[in-house]
Amino acid sequence: MLTVTEHRFDKNIESNYYIQWSGLNAKVNQRLTKRFTTISRGVCTIHSKII
Repeated sequence: MLTVTEHRFDKNIESNYYIQWSGLNAKVNQRLTKRFTTISRGVCTIHSKII
């Protein structure tokens, strides 16, 4: 599992979040993370661990 504190939301790709961890970037489908996230001013904060 990985814990993501926050990452920037790319408005050009509304269906994906870009998550940065361990120096890497990964795409996560918005529908999989929606319930774990809150979006404010284009910044997405994930409060839960993602398996």
